[in-house]
Amino acid sequence: MSLRAWMWVLAVSGLCLTFLASRLLPYDVYLALVGVLVGAVTSGAISWYIYQRSSDELRKEAEALRKLHNATLNALPVITDGKYKAILDEQGYFLRAENTRSPADSIAVNDAIQTKLETDKDRASEP
Repeated sequence: MSLRAWMWVLAVSGLCLTFLASRLLPYDVYLALVGVLVGAVTSGAISWYIYQRSSDELRKEAEALRKLHNATLNALPVITDGKYKAILDEQGYFLRAENTRSPADSIAVNDAIQTKLETDKDRASEP
């Protein structure tokens, strides 16, 4: 059965139970029961609406994040000056970053440190 058919079954069953309860229960108990049921239905409807909106928003945000992630992966060789490239699976999901340099490649290392030594005389002459 479809969702719409189930909604009709529940609505008709609820009306029948409401009518039966109005005949069998005292009036104040009946009103309390109807109030609880109306509150539950209202709360469920509002929760469902908010859930649907947040679910749609989350899907949109995930899609935007996936596009940004793919753009970053495509730019990886450019950013790292060709040192790394992204390895993707058949569906286009990221697996790993692979180093494209071989151990035989030369690597330049710059190790320059500038220091300034202070003496007691220099510290005393400071204002």
